Amino acid sequence: MKQLHACQDALEKKESARMEERVGRTAVEKELRAVLEAKLDVSAGYYVQPIATVQSCFAQCLGTPRQGLLAPLTRGRVLCHRNISPDTLDGLSDFSHVWITFVFHANTNGKNARAHDGLLRRPSSKPSHTFRAKISPPMLKRRMGIFATRTPHRPNPIGITLAKIEQVDMAAKSIWVSGLDLVEGTPVLDLKPYVPMLAVDVRSQMQTTKMQGKMNLLVFDNVHVKYTVEADNSLCTTLRSFSRASSRFASTLVVAEHNGEALTGGTLSAITAASKIGGDITVLVSGSNTANIAKEAAAVQGVKSVLHADAAQFDHAIAEELSSLVVTIQKGSNFSHIVAPSSNISKNFFPRVGAALDVAPFTDVLTVVDENTFQRPLYAGNAIATVTSSDSVKLLTVRPTGFEKAAVTGGSGVVSAAPAAPAANLTRFVSEETSSSERPDLTAARVVVSGGRGLKSGENFALLNTLADKLKGAVGASRAAVDAGFVPNELQIGQTGKVVAPELYIAVGISGAIQHLAGMKDSKTIVAINKDAEAPIFQVADYGLVEDLFKALPELTEKI
Repeated sequence: MKQLHACQDALEKKESARMEERVGRTAVEKELRAVLEAKLDVSAGYYVQPIATVQSCFAQCLGTPRQGLLAPLTRGRVLCHRNISPDTLDGLSDFSHVWITFVFHANTNGKNARAHDGLLRRPSSKPSHTFRAKISPPMLKRRMGIFATRTPHRPNPIGITLAKIEQVDMAAKSIWVSGLDLVEGTPVLDLKPYVPMLAVDVRSQMQTTKMQGKMNLLVFDNVHVKYTVEADNSLCTTLRSFSRASSRFASTLVVAEHNGEALTGGTLSAITAASKIGGDITVLVSGSNTANIAKEAAAVQGVKSVLHADAAQFDHAIAEELSSLVVTIQKGSNFSHIVAPSSNISKNFFPRVGAALDVAPFTDVLTVVDENTFQRPLYAGNAIATVTSSDSVKLLTVRPTGFEKAAVTGGSGVVSAAPAAPAANLTRFVSEETSSSERPDLTAARVVVSGGRGLKSGENFALLNTLADKLKGAVGASRAAVDAGFVPNELQIGQTGKVVAPELYIAVGISGAIQHLAGMKDSKTIVAINKDAEAPIFQVADYGLVEDLFKALPELTEKI
């Protein structure tokens, strides 16, 4: 019977403690909400507003490390509020660590949950302390004054922590950090750089310290923490989960290409590739009189922000000028990835960006495995290489045929001016000669009709033009036809020409060398017409016709 009464008393005490904790949590949440909404009388003291909010891998206090430096793998982001200018972060990336001053917004310690009432009351002749003067810190067997401890339950619920800076993104007004010991949603009051010369180096070795001559606290430089099996499994699961979700802390700059009126299809494919990397997507639009194109980019699904470089020096995508702009932006925003569509433009300026940043670019990326791993073709597309980068910033050109085009609506990006870049003044644009055609662009056409050396002359390409016009498609050619002078170089499809992936590709008089297949084998449906039944083109064709093209082509055109 005594044991039953003892058990009943224990249950009642636990229930009382639970209710007390619940009341305290409710009270502190109401008061914090009132403080954040600035609806309280604070004439008796100072009122501060949070300037940022923490996005953390820790959803609640339970399981959050007491000291971030003991858990260097933890990751998080400090996201500045809308009223904070991105210029406030200028120069912070030059430092290794940052001091974060924050509010202990999740205190739920029962009666002591109201420890911050002192901030909200007028002074009186008989001040009433609503916090305990002494507490028992973990691992110590004595009570100490709260100002001699690091307890979160203080007269003013304010804390400070040191975190390592992983990346500063001025465009997104955010700082990615590691070694974080804050929970999701923590309000941030201030940020300061860590300067070893002006602050105590918390990473240095700490020596044995006497406290009031009564006890010794030993803290060692090399701390080895041993977990139970259950705790170790739980930690590994958490870290794996956060590793999979860490892509949300990535950030990608997409260098847009346009024709002066609209974004190219390759740029939309590059945005899709960036979305597979994860994280925030910023699009760079350069050139004078391109405000409408910047607005178009902001409306693309998945785009968070647009940097608009409205200057004549970028009008013709001169490699020296464009690379100077990209490098300037990268130094200010520290993106984790820089992406551009594979094109003659990116082939010209991207290597310069890589050289300036001391990074090796990956070209013609077909697949994004994760934020560090990608797949790209080798040996004219006969082999696919999986490559991994450990560089701080990954430079990628993506093959437009490898990714679907991003939706041009659904986005709500913010357009802002790009930082000014120094003019290179090494190359001067003289003139440009382009051929105009009513047919769709070769790389964006739904149907492509291509001819090879089997057409025998440039005049015979008129047969292809007639068929292409009926199908509302574009005309292409193999390198053999271009080298023979049948058609201009801009129509060349293949490894050293353009890469296409239309819904319908008709190859006429093309043998099917691997260099040509590399530029069209991703087409949805391939039709081959050739009088040589052993031509390699038939190995990749969905439909093949062994016939003289001069007989088959007029008949096919007539029946359409």
